Amino acid sequence: MERVKKILLILFFFACNRLAAQTVVSMEYFWDTDPGTGLGTVVSITTPAIVTNQNFSAVTTGLTTGIHYLYFRTKDSNGKYSLSEGLAVTIVPSIVAAEYFWDNDPGVGLGTSMTVTGAPFDSAAFSPVFSTTGLSTGNHILFVRTKSNTGKWSLGEGRNVTVVSSIIAAEYFWDTDPGNGLGTSIGVTLADSVNFSPVYSTAGLSPGAHVLYVRTKDHTGKWSLTEARAVTIIPSIVAAEYFWDNDPGTGLANSIAVSGAPKDSLSFFSNYPTTGLSPGTHTLYVRTKDNFGKWALGEGRTITIVASVASAEYFWDNDPGLGLGTVIPVASPSDSLNLSPQYSTTGLSTGTHTLYMRTKDNFGRWSLSEARTITIIPAIVAAEYFWDTDPGTGLATAITLSGGPSDSATLNPLFATTGLGIGDHQLFVRTKDQTGKWSISEGRTVTISPGALSLKVFLEGLYAGNQQMQPTLYTTGLSADPGASDSLTVNLFSPANLNVPACTRKAILRNDGSATFYFPSDVLGGSYYVVLRHRNSLETWSKNPWVFDRTVMSIDFTR
Repeated sequence: MERVKKILLILFFFACNRLAAQTVVSMEYFWDTDPGTGLGTVVSITTPAIVTNQNFSAVTTGLTTGIHYLYFRTKDSNGKYSLSEGLAVTIVPSIVAAEYFWDNDPGVGLGTSMTVTGAPFDSAAFSPVFSTTGLSTGNHILFVRTKSNTGKWSLGEGRNVTVVSSIIAAEYFWDTDPGNGLGTSIGVTLADSVNFSPVYSTAGLSPGAHVLYVRTKDHTGKWSLTEARAVTIIPSIVAAEYFWDNDPGTGLANSIAVSGAPKDSLSFFSNYPTTGLSPGTHTLYVRTKDNFGKWALGEGRTITIVASVASAEYFWDNDPGLGLGTVIPVASPSDSLNLSPQYSTTGLSTGTHTLYMRTKDNFGRWSLSEARTITIIPAIVAAEYFWDTDPGTGLATAITLSGGPSDSATLNPLFATTGLGIGDHQLFVRTKDQTGKWSISEGRTVTISPGALSLKVFLEGLYAGNQQMQPTLYTTGLSADPGASDSLTVNLFSPANLNVPACTRKAILRNDGSATFYFPSDVLGGSYYVVLRHRNSLETWSKNPWVFDRTVMSIDFTR
């Protein structure tokens, strides 16, 4: 069956006459012989034009293999056809089927079929798995041939192939051959060679030298010669025990767990209890038992038993007696301790005191006391502040202290300025200790400024995205502030006079959109439109007047 073959052409067409350029409105093509104008195969033109670039596929159904000529012509908007333009095209056969056979040709179409993938083509690359079932070991010839869409078979192409024996089974045995197929089976994957690394059972073998034999069987049922390896069987440790100083007898000491599979050596990291041992030098012995029931000689290590700290206590100034001090928790017994508990100072007067500590070991013996000189300083328990004039200790504005009492405090509260006039004032802070004594007041000069207007606004020309503007004044060297973007002017207009601003202030606009403008106190209590002016931006007015009823105002022009 002949395959339909399409040829893709990219063509440029021009239409013209003596008076004016005409538009190409249709096109047709034909093979070899002209059927007459308007009787060829029509090609659709998407958009008529004076010059057109047209892609189309030419059908080759019914054409014989060999050289043919493809002609095409166009028709303009006046109904006139152009001259035909021809193109030589070679039609070649396509492969539609393939088969293979070994050694002897069974006849065309009678070989083993091979799948031809994809659309028919004039050549194909094959890499299937060719079955060797029934072939003897040795040299053979593999032939492959193809069939075209005209039904013709190609000549067979041959390749020499050597078929080798495949290993299908394997076995091993120790020392004496039980006979072919009677050894211990080894699992194999079908192949012409195998690398073995199984676990060979040594059950029943005595310690000493033995010979391991391995052989394989191929797919013809033949067993190979055996390959031998000398192997030394070493006893494995299956149990262990330890004892101190005197041997109680094999198997009667303290057992040590042997983890994992039995092996010929072990490293022990057990915790050996020392209960009942006196302080001083002792000998620890360890021995093992193998899988043949034999115990090894005991291996000894000299160990020095030292006293462990089991408890601790402390006291201030005067010794209340052993065991009567304040207990210090000991997490776990040890021969030394680093103690850093919280030592209670309740009831101690301010001034110098002596802290004593001592420990008791696991034999009930107390150590000598170790002393440290400690200075008790009064702790701050309250604080207050006042402006300008002292109302008297305990009568000023209280400051909340965070955390427990301490001998010093860092205070960062918000100090109320209600009722203070514009100008310089003195802020005083003082503290009271746990003995009820107030400290001397510490003063700071604070300037109460006129009203402040905090604005948030972004300039379109400087906006960099993500609520940030470019710091242009900083990058151009006009400001040392890394966040300076540009200057901005704010005018306050009273609703009663929208021609002359009641107040004008200028400030630096930062890259986060913030700017602060300070206005005089006479603005307070008034109502004003807030107007933004920038040299490269349109003047912007607030929608409504704002009442300046407090010293700090905030307006967000980004919402």
